[in-house]
Amino acid sequence: MLRRVLVAVAFLVPSAVAHAHPRVADNVGDDDKDEGEDNDGTDASEEAKAKADAAEKSDDDADGKGEPPEGDLGDDDREGPDGEPPRSAHDTEHASDAEDEDEGQNEDPDEHRHHGHTHHEPGLGLEWIASRARLRLGLAVQGAAIYGHDSIPSPDTMDLTVKRARVSFDAEVSHGTGFHLELQARNLKLGLADAYGRWALDEHIEVQAGYLHAPGGLERDTNPFDLPFLSRSSLASMTRDREVGVKLVGHQDGQFWAVSITRDAPFGIGGDDPEIAVHVPVGVDPTAVARSATTWNQAARVGTAPSDEFAAGLGWTFRIRPNQPDYGDPVYESNGSVYLDPRPFRGTSIRLGADAAISENHFRVLMEAAIRRDGQQLSFDGGSGIESRLPGHELWTGGYLVVGVAPYGGYGRAVEGAPLQWGWEILGRFEAMKVSPADAFSATLTAETLGINWVATRQIRLQADAMLQQHGDFNQTLTMENAGATRFYAELWATWKL
Repeated sequence: MLRRVLVAVAFLVPSAVAHAHPRVADNVGDDDKDEGEDNDGTDASEEAKAKADAAEKSDDDADGKGEPPEGDLGDDDREGPDGEPPRSAHDTEHASDAEDEDEGQNEDPDEHRHHGHTHHEPGLGLEWIASRARLRLGLAVQGAAIYGHDSIPSPDTMDLTVKRARVSFDAEVSHGTGFHLELQARNLKLGLADAYGRWALDEHIEVQAGYLHAPGGLERDTNPFDLPFLSRSSLASMTRDREVGVKLVGHQDGQFWAVSITRDAPFGIGGDDPEIAVHVPVGVDPTAVARSATTWNQAARVGTAPSDEFAAGLGWTFRIRPNQPDYGDPVYESNGSVYLDPRPFRGTSIRLGADAAISENHFRVLMEAAIRRDGQQLSFDGGSGIESRLPGHELWTGGYLVVGVAPYGGYGRAVEGAPLQWGWEILGRFEAMKVSPADAFSATLTAETLGINWVATRQIRLQADAMLQQHGDFNQTLTMENAGATRFYAELWATWKL
């Protein structure tokens, strides 16, 4: 203990003397420095004098440049390397202050500067970036005023509705893992749009698992807020909106692919329209299809996108029902009106589709066609619920063509549906659908839509559309409200994104 005290005194006493006698500080320093050296002190004095002259010259240079003199640092000098608040003279520096805060191994130092940063990208949402995590908040609302007129005597309609409203949370943590949650209100009905976890194996392949949409073609896979019109075409009724399962998505060297294995999701969880609900026979559990161990869905879409101006894809869907009957899908037009009731089947339903997109400076072309053949069509007795097989299969065929011209505007990537990025465009869509059940004549639909689209900002889109629909004479439903009908719709709608 005594030895430590003596050592401390040996260091503190010269320091105290130096502060008390600043004019002889150099001599004191020389005495300390020369102590134990074999010389007369002359070289030390000359060296000290040279150092003093150099220091004085350095101070003069600093004063000439407007820099604060030594010992009186400005805020910029006290500020940390990563922009921390200036350190005051009374702050005590901890030993850990000299260490890297939480930079991981092989982490980019520039990236570390953004830890805790909040970023707003108009139209894409808010993003919070932490040291090893990222969270993006998205919000989009699509409101519409829709006027409808029917050739079949009935009152004209006028609907003011929120077509879509979604709030999304997309989180990404370490090792490429993340989670996506999206809530929606569709036609004022609340539901779940997405809820799945994901794992990026590398920059080209990602695995998703949960409540998600299976690959379904260009129109189905395009973000609904980037669709050319307010609603998808009737072709969308061939595929399901959301399912539960696993999906693998990837892209590399101008190629893209998505493959999924799923099961049917409980109806209504996504805020589905009750009009397109599947009607189960008497005495049948409505969850029988979703819970059966033998009912599985497999879907895929593969394609090429050699540039931002062109993309093309092929897709398929298998719905396997070897033991448990599937109660079919209703056929509905773009505004959700059913024009052919669902037909149940047993066996395997197969859908094959092809699509292409062209995106140029001032025009875009989107096209898609598909065919679907269900398994052995069934019939259920309305009173007893007894099942009987019919000699045939329900066959679906359909497609659409969209052309947009932007005299003053520009389009996005073709693989994403070539959405209008800025300016305005005139666009049109022609669609056709034919569904032939085994127990009735074919139901048909043709529709033409013309619209004017204006992207005012990256967050605001305004559009006005007019649609004319022609329904076939055998479009059979329980109410027969669509058989032979000609309908006209006028839509004025807007989209806002955070």
